[in-house]
Amino acid sequence: MTWIAFKPVKLTIVAPDGFTVEQEATTNNIGEFTVDIGTHKKGNYTIYAHYLGVEEMLQPSEATVIILAVEELTETKLEMTAPETVVPVGTNVVVSAKLTVEFPPV
Repeated sequence: MTWIAFKPVKLTIVAPDGFTVEQEATTNNIGEFTVDIGTHKKGNYTIYAHYLGVEEMLQPSEATVIILAVEELTETKLEMTAPETVVPVGTNVVVSAKLTVEFPPV
């Protein structure tokens, strides 16, 4: 076990609309922790982490990360054909096109 094992870290999560959630994480036996953050709106999520330290032993520390949540757009494909690509001036040409949606596999 190390000095950084099982230490509390305070987290502040700020959503794009300013909604703020505070929670606490605890480091594992080598000082690491993970948190699961839901991104329910598009925009910047700012996550602040703050470790208070241990008096006369470990200094406080802070970290910040910004995550950009974007909407995934469904891919489309547009195909277009013409019966001929070289025609005399004054000729009408019928061009055909097809727009399709590329749904991701389920």
